Amino acid sequence: MSAKLKSFVYAFIIIGLFSTCYSQSAEQSKFYKHVANYYHIGIDSVNNLADSGLMDLDIPVAIQFSQLSNTSLEQIYKLRLKGDQWKDIMKMRGVSPTDLYFMISGVIKSSIYSQIFNKFDSVAKRKWDTIEFTDEDVTNLVNLRFIYKLHDYSVFEIMSMRDKGMDFVTINDEVHKIRVEMIKKDKALKKQEAKDKKAEDN
Repeated sequence: MSAKLKSFVYAFIIIGLFSTCYSQSAEQSKFYKHVANYYHIGIDSVNNLADSGLMDLDIPVAIQFSQLSNTSLEQIYKLRLKGDQWKDIMKMRGVSPTDLYFMISGVIKSSIYSQIFNKFDSVAKRKWDTIEFTDEDVTNLVNLRFIYKLHDYSVFEIMSMRDKGMDFVTINDEVHKIRVEMIKKDKALKKQEAKDKKAEDN
């Protein structure tokens, strides 16, 4: 093999390895698509956030903060990438802890989420703007809301998955699969009920 051909082969292998290392997994692609659907933005915008180096669990936060503060996504993710904490970005861009709250009916037994919602419960609503969140609080709260609302799935089951150490990309994938199966079973049941009713009528 000539030196020129060897160089070409090695370059091809390196490019292939690089593409493999940095390509999206099927779960990530699904996560980005669902994020785009939930926040009503283009998938290219979500992919750009991922390509910027922003962590997957930070992507929904960046988008939500951008929409809440009427600030460009680029401004938000650049602040995050330079090392700013989410609580500081919230203050800079006028995002309130109240904006991140959503009502949950039932007792929260999650070790992660009980302490987050206790921060709301421990002070009067008029003082919610004084609540101090950690980065983990923000990402856990925003991603919980996104997955729960998008899939219309048990918020407590999602909390349980997070307590077990599952990342949000995996949680989103698992919840989506469960919901697809639930919908299939529901359609099959309704079809069978209609069939049984038709047989009774005859």
